[in-house]
Amino acid sequence: MVLFHFDRSSRYDLVVERPRGGRSGPRGVFATRSPHRPNGIGLSIVELLRVEGNRLVIKGVDMLDATPVLDIKPYDPGLNPVT
Repeated sequence: MVLFHFDRSSRYDLVVERPRGGRSGPRGVFATRSPHRPNGIGLSIVELLRVEGNRLVIKGVDMLDATPVLDIKPYDPGLNPVT
């Protein structure tokens, strides 16, 4: 798991419209993948492909290039199940 800072997010609304429309109407910001969130910390569950010296090569990250990484944690599916 990679914890990161939403450093490019400057505002947020608690209720947002879905970006591609849809019939469900407005949703709470925490029910979406919007980067505009009251909490500036994101979490992405990734696959570690290999270690190259002091670099980790990962797959499946859900953040922008050059996003500040706050922490790296081992993934335990019993504690953090992916649904």
